[in-house]
Amino acid sequence: MVSRTLRKSEQAAEKYTAEIARKYSSKAFMGCNGGIEGVLFSALVEIQKQREMKDDKDS
Repeated sequence: MVSRTLRKSEQAAEKYTAEIARKYSSKAFMGCNGGIEGVLFSALVEIQKQREMKDDKDS
């Protein structure tokens, strides 16, 4: 697993990135040309969702 080679402080971010990549993998597979694009797509979807949730709470 990749997280074993990372510093302790980076492991949480790696695990979170892997989690969101798995969550959106089917959507990323249909719209992206490669694995890196799929992970970036997944991350951007999650960031957008978090922003929308924050905006809803602030309103």
